[in-house]
Amino acid sequence: MIVSMKKAKIVALKEEKEKLLSELQKSGLVMLIPTETETVLIDVSKNDDVIERTKKSLSFLEKYQEKKDSILAKTEVEYDDFFTYDQEKMDLLIKLEELEEKIALTHEENSALLEELDFYRPWLKLDVKLKDLTSSKYTDLFVGYVNSKDEEQFLESLDALGCDYKLYGLDKDKRAIIFASYYQDKEKIDLLNKEYQFNELKFEDDGLVKDIVKRLEKQIVTNNLYIDEASKKLTKLTKDKEKLYILSDQAATDKELKLAPALDTLEAVYLEGWIRSDKEDVLKEVLEKAVSCYDLVLLDPEEGEDPPTCNKNNKFVTPFESVTNMFEVPNYREVDPNPMMSIWFWFIFGMMMGDVGYGVVMLIGGILFLKIYKPKGMLKQIGKIIAYSSITTVLFGVLYGSYFGFELFKPLFVNPVEDPLTVLIFSFGVGLLHIVSGLVVKMYASFKAKDYSGAILDDFSWIVLLLGLGVLLAGILYVPSLVKIGGIMMAVAVGVIILFGGRRKKGFIRKLTGGFTSLYGLVNHMSDVLSYSRLLALGLSTAIIGLVMNMLAGMVQGSVIGIIISVIIYIVGHLFNIAMGLLSAYVHDSRLQYIEFFGKFYEGGGYEFKPLSVKLKHVDAIKYKEEKI
Repeated sequence: MIVSMKKAKIVALKEEKEKLLSELQKSGLVMLIPTETETVLIDVSKNDDVIERTKKSLSFLEKYQEKKDSILAKTEVEYDDFFTYDQEKMDLLIKLEELEEKIALTHEENSALLEELDFYRPWLKLDVKLKDLTSSKYTDLFVGYVNSKDEEQFLESLDALGCDYKLYGLDKDKRAIIFASYYQDKEKIDLLNKEYQFNELKFEDDGLVKDIVKRLEKQIVTNNLYIDEASKKLTKLTKDKEKLYILSDQAATDKELKLAPALDTLEAVYLEGWIRSDKEDVLKEVLEKAVSCYDLVLLDPEEGEDPPTCNKNNKFVTPFESVTNMFEVPNYREVDPNPMMSIWFWFIFGMMMGDVGYGVVMLIGGILFLKIYKPKGMLKQIGKIIAYSSITTVLFGVLYGSYFGFELFKPLFVNPVEDPLTVLIFSFGVGLLHIVSGLVVKMYASFKAKDYSGAILDDFSWIVLLLGLGVLLAGILYVPSLVKIGGIMMAVAVGVIILFGGRRKKGFIRKLTGGFTSLYGLVNHMSDVLSYSRLLALGLSTAIIGLVMNMLAGMVQGSVIGIIISVIIYIVGHLFNIAMGLLSAYVHDSRLQYIEFFGKFYEGGGYEFKPLSVKLKHVDAIKYKEEKI
């Protein structure tokens, strides 16, 4: 049901503003709305900075966590700890950032050192200091590389010019070489170097290469020791990651508090917002606790005002609210579609999946998903929907006789692969009842709006007409005695629609023709019923793919290896079929709710009730010392 709302107007002393907002946030009672004169811009960049930094540090810290958290682990924090600033958490964040930066810089330094090592290694056998590699009075000295493929011809050319040379190590496909030539051969040497693409080097260091290499290797070892030590520190710090969770949620909560719309005067603060009507007394208790004096006015929504929508449903219905909200949030003044829609979504989802084994996997998978990943918001609701829908999936699996694609027991209803026509007719019957239930909701909404003539002459007439059509078709196909009953129901309903369908139009002719034109709606309803053929199509595709996977797995069972391959095909194939089936069922089930069901009565155009509250993304629960108001 959609809960009735009240507009709350609160005035308190300006000096108590911070405590007032803090207590309202903790209570999660009031959805504050901006006042017309409010134009103050609030800087929340520091909060955003802390949130982003903690996110980055938590991601970095995960690499050093030796043991994964238990699936039952929860991050809980004491009430006072959460709402009290603690420098220790900020110090931990700074320490992590410093370690992360130092480790990154050390890795960068090691990369540079390794490059330098690669540069010097080919020259390890060079037994003179690099500073001594200079030209003499009569000769030029060349130090560098020549391509290995040109090495032999290059050396022959050097021999022809009477040059002295010495070969050293290889650097990939290049040979390290030092050679000396006479000054008078400079032009020939230049041409030779150009021809063979001789790569001349200039060493920046001046010691022995072996000493340089030792120094570089020693520095790399030292750096690696530091990285190992820092990694051990980070592994220990993973035990404190809950502090970062709390810090992040504290920053988000504080940001929400700063952005809370409030109008300040010289001496007072004025707040305005929406509150559930069943929480009036609780709000008064919060205000008594928060401030020394206050003024509270609670008003019913005026005509033309647009209060937020707050649903109050049981544990079964609540997850399905996310399906409705994906389409459009119901407006405050209409009937809550979720109680009726949730039952149909649950039923149709199971009909599309229709396999006992798949239902068991959905139940286990849904529970594990909720326990391990601890999702929040939309993902949490989807996890619950899958877990709930496992029940109807098992039910239809028994009716269809499908157990992971095998017919282990005789179907209680029908095998959709062997008798698709029966399932198609059943699908149309489900569709007809689904549409009728939408009209029932519409009739209820008409009664609620005190449109009694519309509820009886329009909505109820169409309900009788469609049910009569269903009874008539059931009589033609299965029970002949129902034909007369269905015909009478249709005749009465058609008569009422023709007589009263145009009653709201002006002029006798328009009133008369309006009734006949209203009957055209039957065509639209029939086209809607045909849309439910997708129930057969999706159920059949799931069954056939499961059957094919079983056949493929059975075809390779000729040896031990064949059995192993068969098991792999079986597991992977059915997991794929379940995944695709879940996706298809969710999408097409939603489509049937949005178009065929909601299309009969739904208005939408609302927005969710989102009160000022504590923002918990990482923390699972706050432990209150006294009962939370």
